[in-house]
Amino acid sequence: MKAAITKSAFLIAVIAEIMRIKRLATKKEIANLNFSRFQHWHSSNCIYGQMTGECSSPRARRIMPKTFEDIVGDWCSGAGGSHKYGFERQKFEKGKTFTALEKYLYMCPKTTHKHIIDFLKGKEKKLVIK
Repeated sequence: MKAAITKSAFLIAVIAEIMRIKRLATKKEIANLNFSRFQHWHSSNCIYGQMTGECSSPRARRIMPKTFEDIVGDWCSGAGGSHKYGFERQKFEKGKTFTALEKYLYMCPKTTHKHIIDFLKGKEKKLVIK
């Protein structure tokens, strides 16, 4: 399956989205982020879900609208989305299902999930996305 975006352009979109969250989310919303409860595949325990109560809430949509199609693969199969789906297996057409960050969280390890949450909370000063 061929991606419609380069990996570097995708990573730039991920970084831009994280910076947008830092700009638009309130201190209270950022304070709601909790890595120990974080589940990137769960609608109320994902980044936007933890901040706003539900990733499809009107507030979550104001912070960042959905921009890409579904994650490729059997990601809802009881494993809690623990499988990693590489960049080359993804579809990147415009849609309304996932943001760049949400897609990225399916492709990166849990240590990166923690790094992103810590960066949003101000515990990490430098954002490293690869």
